[in-house]
Amino acid sequence: MTNSTKILGSLFLFLLISSVIVGIMTKNSFVDDVNLQINKEKYDTYGVSINGDSAYNEIYFEKINDFTELQHKSNVILRVTPTEERSNLAQSVLSKVKVIEVYKGKDIKKGEFVYIHEPNQFANEVYMSTNGYNLMTEGNEYIVFLKHLTIPENYTYKGQEEKTFVFVSSQFGKYSLNLKQNMLINREKAVDLSIPYNEIKEQDILTTDSLVLEKYNIMRENVYKAFKIQVSP
Repeated sequence: MTNSTKILGSLFLFLLISSVIVGIMTKNSFVDDVNLQINKEKYDTYGVSINGDSAYNEIYFEKINDFTELQHKSNVILRVTPTEERSNLAQSVLSKVKVIEVYKGKDIKKGEFVYIHEPNQFANEVYMSTNGYNLMTEGNEYIVFLKHLTIPENYTYKGQEEKTFVFVSSQFGKYSLNLKQNMLINREKAVDLSIPYNEIKEQDILTTDSLVLEKYNIMRENVYKAFKIQVSP
């Protein structure tokens, strides 16, 4: 074997080993940011940001003035509990929930599972809430006011799309059955992201506006009365 052959053989072996090492390092560098269950402890330290983009809200959500309007504009009203099957997507968390009761909605049965796009996201060490919406927490039950996904004319739902919904309102579309006192969010801390997610994750709504919080609490009482909900403190 000539020296040039040995050199070429050694170079090939070096490149092969280097490729394997780079491949392993690349694989290990990937972070599964989609699976909410895997990352939920890490998310506790993320700073909270409240996005109040009015244009976004007008496109995806309804303007709700009172409880009657909330019921009327909802295609589906359910009592649900979230499962561990949840995906952190762009601008939403897709949550699989179990239906406890059906108050309004065709072709949905008690005990089955449906999917809800929750208007928030974990990204770049920030928990981004859309207009004050706060993520449902596992182990709790909620009354949710939903509408079907918007689809083009003549389009037919495919797969789980038929059982996938969005909230009719990001602020007034969800009510926990645990009676918690929702606190106003400090505006300055929300701007500089100094509120960690674990401090607010049990709240039903995130807002710096006292009038919005007052309206939410009134709506919540109407929800409890309308559906004869006995809540635990």
